[in-house]
Amino acid sequence: MDLDLALRIEEPTPLMEESSPNKKRNFMKRDHLNCMNLVIIKSGISEAFRGSVSEWVTNAKEFLVENEKCFVSIPIIDQEVYPEPQQDNAKEPPIQNKSLEAIIIVVLSSLFHCIQENPAVRVSTLIDHLTMAVRSQAIMLKERHLALNPSTSDRRKSHFDKKKKSKDFSFGVLLVEFLVNRELISFSKELNFNDFYVVKKKGKFYLPINYYAICNFDLSILPIKLNLPMVCKPMAWASSSENPSSLSDMRGGYLSMPIGYFYQHRYQLLSSRDFFHFHIKFETDYTILSGIMNELQSHAFEINKDVLTFINQNYDQLVKSGLLMPKFLASLNVSKSIDLLRMSYVEDPSLMKVCNYQNLVKEFMKRIQRARYETFIINLVSAYEGYRFYLPSFLDFHGRIYRSGILHFHERDLARSLIVFSNTPSDNFQLDSDEKKDNVYMVLSSAATFHYKKFISYDDPHQWYLDQKSLINSSDESLIHFAIAAREPYQFISKVLCIEGGKTDHMKIPITQGASASAYQLMSFFLLDKEVAKQTNLIPASYDHQKINDIYTFFLEELKVYLHNKLDTNLFKVVVPRLTRKLIKVLFMPLIYGKTLKSMAGDIYNHYITNHRDGTQSSNLLSRWESALVALHMNNFFQERFPGIVNLMELIMLVGYLPPWANPYSIVHLYTQQYRTI
Repeated sequence: MDLDLALRIEEPTPLMEESSPNKKRNFMKRDHLNCMNLVIIKSGISEAFRGSVSEWVTNAKEFLVENEKCFVSIPIIDQEVYPEPQQDNAKEPPIQNKSLEAIIIVVLSSLFHCIQENPAVRVSTLIDHLTMAVRSQAIMLKERHLALNPSTSDRRKSHFDKKKKSKDFSFGVLLVEFLVNRELISFSKELNFNDFYVVKKKGKFYLPINYYAICNFDLSILPIKLNLPMVCKPMAWASSSENPSSLSDMRGGYLSMPIGYFYQHRYQLLSSRDFFHFHIKFETDYTILSGIMNELQSHAFEINKDVLTFINQNYDQLVKSGLLMPKFLASLNVSKSIDLLRMSYVEDPSLMKVCNYQNLVKEFMKRIQRARYETFIINLVSAYEGYRFYLPSFLDFHGRIYRSGILHFHERDLARSLIVFSNTPSDNFQLDSDEKKDNVYMVLSSAATFHYKKFISYDDPHQWYLDQKSLINSSDESLIHFAIAAREPYQFISKVLCIEGGKTDHMKIPITQGASASAYQLMSFFLLDKEVAKQTNLIPASYDHQKINDIYTFFLEELKVYLHNKLDTNLFKVVVPRLTRKLIKVLFMPLIYGKTLKSMAGDIYNHYITNHRDGTQSSNLLSRWESALVALHMNNFFQERFPGIVNLMELIMLVGYLPPWANPYSIVHLYTQQYRTI
């Protein structure tokens, strides 16, 4: 069959309309043999490592070259590793075996920890991180070598000037093999939770199946690479130069500043690592911004002892109610646990009637990771109990302010409930009168009630709390019973404990409120759109100042009327009764940032999938074509109903296409996806 023809003969030029029949026949023959070669070559590579070889390579000969780069045999751990061939007899320091062991620990601790949503990581991700870490270490060693040996710098400079391509070794593949051989990690296909599909030509698609890596040891022995709260005041944000040009030039926050890739972004005011895409420059005096950030991070916090004591005293009851996961889940061996779960599922037919195995494994993994997170937070809070601590602040490329670490008010419900302010209120805010005490009581009770459920008026929450007060405070079990049904159970518990005789000063309790469609609030502000401003609660409604509006409910009601005139009767009866606020938020919240029709159609298609009781999916209520049609009508509704927002975002996108040197209004930055940001 001349299978080696595709390897011996160079790839011919593309066919043209005037190409001869012989040329077309030879082209098709070689293309067919090339595809067969690729299938044969890929079948000889372990499935776990196929993702490490570039999938975009469609030429069999080029694929062999790329494969050789990734799977070249080099010594790992047992010997010293030279990052690249030696040049000009310049003896550069190799990467020692202890350095490789340290790199493995650093990478594993950054990927396998309690903050991640899943305790397993894709093998391709693990390979990429290991390879990147080895290369970063090699670059640092070369820079140190050149600094200590100036005589070799000229030779190395001339070598780099030639711009010769060096072999791109995939160190990550070999390090993963090292971990597998020593049974430190294992691979699994059962953890493939991909719900999205990859579209091919002619409408065909497939679900990608990925290999996942699981650690076979207790993850608690791994160090966690996190930004912890500081027990001393953070360094003030400042610049080494007199006139810094952008946020990337500001340094501060944590006191020590180690160098290297792993820590560089931790000590910069701008959190993004890719500074070449996000240039946020100072238009005015930079001290105005740095002053605000320094003031924010100078405020001290402390642990809410009332909540921590409540959790420790009622731990078993909280586990029984489902508000906490059992501690033993945090230290399970995931690989062995999955094997036991599979055997139990096969041996117990009653389980098959309740759910399928894939959903069971998915829920099991979520609970393991949740137990790890809760255990870590409680241990961390216990360590900081009695201390005043500080949270360094920084900005993302949107210009939004965040706090470092995992113990702050942008975190999950449990972490947020365990933090209170530490600063003593000044004399002007002392509760020295009954009127002030009543006002504080009303605010705290309303805040507690909002953590329990949503209300459409600001007057209702306080009255609801007064009506339920006797039941809530009857016992700890009663409070836990109410917390089970709460939107944010631990913050609800925190406010109730403070109100009803807790040791924490009322003036130290933080009052938080989620943003009400902040992107649409900005649009209404820029466009002076009163209707959108009222629906996002930026300004109160003229007819009722106490009413709380919801823009997504507003979208939902108007969209139903719009679709009534656009869809045929049968499709309307399927689509409209099943529209929910949750779906509308999924569709319209990212739409303002540039959500595509294809993505909207996928969300609609997944929303209209019906499930059996055993967890298996039945046939879809909507076809993909019908989902695309509904998505088109929803997009048209938004464009017709809010043309000002659409035009403003299009204008921002056009300005953003200009390069930075030609764009005096450098406020828009386009990254890997077509998402428009201000």
